Amino acid sequence: MEPLDTIQIFRPKPLNDYINFKEYIVDVSKEIKEEKALCYIGKVPLFTMGNISCITGKAKSRKTFFASSICAAIISGNCLGITSEEKGKVLFIDTEQGFSHVQKLAKRILFQSGLNTKINYHKLAVYALRPLSPEERITAIKQAIEAHKPTLVVIDGVRDLILDFNDIRSSAEVTGLLMKLSADYNCHITSVLHQNKADNNMRGHMGSELLNKAEAVLEVSTTSNISRVKAISTRGLPPKDIHFRINEAGIPIVCNGTNKSDFYTDEKKQNMISCLGQSSMKYKDLVNRYMEVSKKSIRTSQTVISELLTTKFIIKDSFDIYKLNSEFDYS
Repeated sequence: MEPLDTIQIFRPKPLNDYINFKEYIVDVSKEIKEEKALCYIGKVPLFTMGNISCITGKAKSRKTFFASSICAAIISGNCLGITSEEKGKVLFIDTEQGFSHVQKLAKRILFQSGLNTKINYHKLAVYALRPLSPEERITAIKQAIEAHKPTLVVIDGVRDLILDFNDIRSSAEVTGLLMKLSADYNCHITSVLHQNKADNNMRGHMGSELLNKAEAVLEVSTTSNISRVKAISTRGLPPKDIHFRINEAGIPIVCNGTNKSDFYTDEKKQNMISCLGQSSMKYKDLVNRYMEVSKKSIRTSQTVISELLTTKFIIKDSFDIYKLNSEFDYS
């Protein structure tokens, strides 16, 4: 099969067709609603519908861990200090890993969302496109977006949509394609792209195109086992940094301090958020769930629940049902 040009695949009609330019005029006399934000870091909106963004960082800097946490936040409403009122549908595209590793990724997203990791969830669709060619990956992504109608699309390995990320035309075409798909299907598309080894710039012309066109570029860096997420480019107010580490269960945990006691307090709270999310449960179920999430003993889990209940991080009603305290600031 001959290679297909991306612009040929996705162009809705030939360029020489008439375009009604009046459809694109900006009328200041009419009210235009702002694009809806999918999630928030603190009170700062992030990832608006109809736009694209990028997650970048050095190799093995935990970019995918952060991407999976965003997915869990969209699905469950709260993860890693990221909140979402939308609770939308997520489409995760992986171009780099084999099926077994991508399955582990899918299970981690479900786990972070407080869902059963052995049952497919209708608001999460994960695809492993490593076996396909760049042209075939592009076609598969368009078909998957059309089929699932997601609110958030994550493309982990966007450079694998072209043969040469230093090719100016191909980089512009793929970036233009992402913008078009996000607008046509009213979703947000975030791409994961490595930084250069020699500096902190995103790789190739693809990186330059994404930096110029993305509404936000988030950088993930890791030092002494602590990862930091920092907005290096935004159209609006930049969100505050997020710091996280990976716990014994292989799950990202927020950490705001610099000493062991701070880490432990943050870990207990983050584990409880992972347990309850937007749901509620009886004491015995909560103990079992906390043991599963934290890998701690039954006695330690009971102690943590008692401690967080005393500090009103969690509350229980007259029926002894436990849930997160809605008045607490989880950001």
